[in-house]
Amino acid sequence: MYFAPRQQLSALEISGAESAEFLNDLLTAQIAKLEVGAAQAACLLSPQGRILFDMLVFRPEPDKFWLQLPLSEVPDFRKRLMMYRLRRPVGIEICSDWASNILFTETQSDSDLPEIGFLDPRDAALGRHIVGVSAANMPDTITEVEESRWDKLRINRNVPEGPVDLIRNRALMLEAGFEHLNAVDFSKGCYIGQEVTARTHYRGLVKKRILTVRCATGGLEPEMQISHKDVVIGQTLSCAADGTRALAILRLDAVKAHLEAGSHLTADTAEITIHYPAHLPEIRFPE
Repeated sequence: MYFAPRQQLSALEISGAESAEFLNDLLTAQIAKLEVGAAQAACLLSPQGRILFDMLVFRPEPDKFWLQLPLSEVPDFRKRLMMYRLRRPVGIEICSDWASNILFTETQSDSDLPEIGFLDPRDAALGRHIVGVSAANMPDTITEVEESRWDKLRINRNVPEGPVDLIRNRALMLEAGFEHLNAVDFSKGCYIGQEVTARTHYRGLVKKRILTVRCATGGLEPEMQISHKDVVIGQTLSCAADGTRALAILRLDAVKAHLEAGSHLTADTAEITIHYPAHLPEIRFPE
C-alpha cells in the first residue's frame, strides 16, 4: 500500500446554501446529488463544448465543496466562477496551504485501502484522495512513493488529466472518454456546453480519442508523433516516467484500420501497441 503526495495542485472552496445548485448549473457532472464524503469528476466547458478546466469535486460538508485542479489554473478558474456568480450568496475562495495525497495499491482494487478520504470517482483502482491533510498525518505503515508511480497507474487505466492531456479550449469531453469516467451527466439538464456535448454523444460524432499506448522498449515522451502506414494519426500526451506507456490522442478511423489489419503503429520509429482497459466499454468508431 502506497501514498504519493500530489504536487502542483490547489483548490477552490465553494460554500453557502446555494453552492450545490450554483455548481450544478455550470459543471458537466451531477453535483447537487453528490453525497457528503464523496468525490466527483467534472469539467467546466466553453459554450462551444471545449474543456476549459477539468477537476475533482470533493464534498466535505452539505454546503461546502472543494474543487481541486492544477495550481497554475486556480486564479483564472476563480475569476470565471466569480463572473457566473452574480448576486448568488456563494463564497468562492482559494484554499490556503492545500495538501493532496493519493493512497493506492497496484492490485487494481481498493478493497484493501482504509476508508479515509475520498474514493477516486473516475476509477476506484486509482485509490483514495486524502485532501487537506499533510503527508505527516499519513499512517506510518504506508510507504511513501513518488507521484510518478501513481501517474503510471493513471495512464495505464486510460484516465487523462489536464492540462497536458487536455488542451484548454480545444479538447472535447468525449474525446477524453469522460463519459466513462463519471464526469458528465446526460440527464441532469443544462450546463455550459451541454448542447454540443449531448449532440456529439447521441450522434456518435467523435473522430479522435485519448487512448493508452505502450512501448516495450521505452522511450516514449510527450508530443511524439504517432503514425500508421507512414501517415501521422496523432501524438503522445502525458507519459510514464519509465517511457513504457503514454496517453495519446489518436484518429479513430486509423485506430480501426490498425486493429482490423493487424498493422503497426509507431511513435517516431519505435513500435507501439494500443492498450485499452477491459473494464471500459468498447470503443465507438465513427461510421
